[in-house]
Amino acid sequence: MQVEKIIYKNGEEEGHGHARIEHVWINDKNLSISALSVLVFIASQPQGKIAKLSDIEKRFKLSRSAVQRYLLKLEDLGYIKRCKEKE
Repeated sequence: MQVEKIIYKNGEEEGHGHARIEHVWINDKNLSISALSVLVFIASQPQGKIAKLSDIEKRFKLSRSAVQRYLLKLEDLGYIKRCKEKE
């Protein structure tokens, strides 16, 4: 079974348990508050942990389709890169 995971793309391999919110994120008119929240959540994952769809669904109490919409937007804008991982 394939599980989708997210790799945060900020010049580093993974987050470090905190997030530095870039000015470009805040000023990006293409990002909704919800998409920005998801991006900050992804960026704040501790080193070695990669946010999964289920993590984001639980944290924000969103449906899978809503999370996928935000992730697609973030990926289209170049903020994240998604990949699949075998379970």
